[in-house]
Amino acid sequence: MLHVQEDPFPQRMSVEEYLQLDERSPQRLEYHQGIVYALAGASLDHNTIIFNLTQALKTQLKGSPCRTYFEGVKTLVAEDIYYYPDVVVTCDVSDYRKDPRQPRKKPRTIRSPHLVIEVLSPETERTDRGEKMKAYQACSSIDEIVLVNQFYKEIEVWRRADGWQRHSYESGEVLELASLDLFIDVDEIYDEAL
Repeated sequence: MLHVQEDPFPQRMSVEEYLQLDERSPQRLEYHQGIVYALAGASLDHNTIIFNLTQALKTQLKGSPCRTYFEGVKTLVAEDIYYYPDVVVTCDVSDYRKDPRQPRKKPRTIRSPHLVIEVLSPETERTDRGEKMKAYQACSSIDEIVLVNQFYKEIEVWRRADGWQRHSYESGEVLELASLDLFIDVDEIYDEAL
């Protein structure tokens, strides 16, 4: 999803107020420490990249406890921060397993994200590299953060290892997602997008 940060809602609100508003809203709304932002639509290339990444991750994670979700899945990053990453992987079964006591109630929020992916755009890059990056790095369950450029074949991976280490990949290389022990051809990620 192209995260165009529109003007925030006029007043600050509590987490509870945000969750009620987001539940009723036709638009996805992100929440960062009392401030709510509406998200806008995505470009075709942005959408294609997300699809390619999701498909590659789902294929390689099949049979594991890890699940891949994209675009419309709310993710709890901190007590007062909720985002909708472009792609999120969780390996915590409590994030997606239904409660047998309430079989009709399905989980709606990822609470233990393992890996998050944001596809950058001119409108969102500053937020993705700033506010969101800090929040993602502070989230104890996240081991890798992936930033994907949608205009040329360049991908950054930030890995937790004695702090955060940056790795970059481009056309002709293979993206390594070390926390999941996965490899994806960079050109495959951009197939039909550029």
